[in-house]
Amino acid sequence: MLLLAASLALLAGPARHTGWHAFATLWKGRLAAVPTGLAAAALALAAPLAALSGAVTCSPGCPLPPYESPRPQDLIHATGAIGALLLCALAILVYATQPDATTLRRAGRLGVLLAFPPLILSAIGILLLGRGLFTGLMERAALAAVSAWLVHTAAVHVRAKP
Repeated sequence: MLLLAASLALLAGPARHTGWHAFATLWKGRLAAVPTGLAAAALALAAPLAALSGAVTCSPGCPLPPYESPRPQDLIHATGAIGALLLCALAILVYATQPDATTLRRAGRLGVLLAFPPLILSAIGILLLGRGLFTGLMERAALAAVSAWLVHTAAVHVRAKP
């Protein structure tokens, strides 16, 4: 998680230079202009949350509500991890909706394809099944997918430089 936090912080820099995006607003069904600063801000905010999750370990078995009684450290760890992954998902969506930079848009769409299924299944697992093998596997798959997206997107940014 600490390496993920460092990667998020490093990608926040180039993310602020990727132009304007069209982002669908769900309540009106229209496209609205959202500055790239949203992707950079999401990545920059995700970095300390991921670091917090990596620095604060949960108790054995990682108990989470509503099925178990967590300790404060468990709640801090889970809040940091969930917050970081939600902000990463937002950054991936912003990249995926870029109208002009096709390589960055492809990187975002690849992130949607790779990261969103395990992120969604992990959330469903936490809510419906609680702690267990399925939820643990989905959490690790989501971390691996987000990490792969970070590396790929960073490589795309490096190749885009003159």
